Amino acid sequence: MSSPGSDWSSQSGPETSPPRSGGFSRRGIWIAVGAGCAILVLAAIVVAVGIFKLLESSEADPEGLELVVEAPLEVNRGTSFDLVIRVSNTGDARLRLGDLDVSDSYLDGFLVESVSPYPRSRSHDPINGATTLTFGRTLAHGESDTFQIRLRAEQVGDHEGDVDQWVGLQCLTQTAHTIVR
Repeated sequence: MSSPGSDWSSQSGPETSPPRSGGFSRRGIWIAVGAGCAILVLAAIVVAVGIFKLLESSEADPEGLELVVEAPLEVNRGTSFDLVIRVSNTGDARLRLGDLDVSDSYLDGFLVESVSPYPRSRSHDPINGATTLTFGRTLAHGESDTFQIRLRAEQVGDHEGDVDQWVGLQCLTQTAHTIVR
């Protein structure tokens, strides 16, 4: 019989397993895996709280923003009219206006003839079902801006939809409603 430690294949038991050189024990690996999982769970919680806070802040109306939407209640088919959108800063801080969205459910009954002032960009967002106008305006305390969208009534029916003025991740919404006869 050989002396302990000289022939590992003939001995058994946990105390007789071959020595590891430069590796990790199984216990060490499980500790590392557990710590990694704990870090991932903690990171997921931090991300979830951040998303919740972002969504919570985006649900509130932008402080100091006032939005007024004016449109005739009834028009005849073929008639042109102005959809007037007035944005005012009633707060103390400057407001950088973001996108102005006009819902497709309203615009689908009309042809856009012009927009004044002319926007920096105009695009259609099929996911949200809206036409997006970007003017790039900043309003100081007490300032207002008026946007006019000249429309021609094309489709008979009851047309109603949201007008959203964005400031950062928050928006203020009013409804436009016009019946075309």
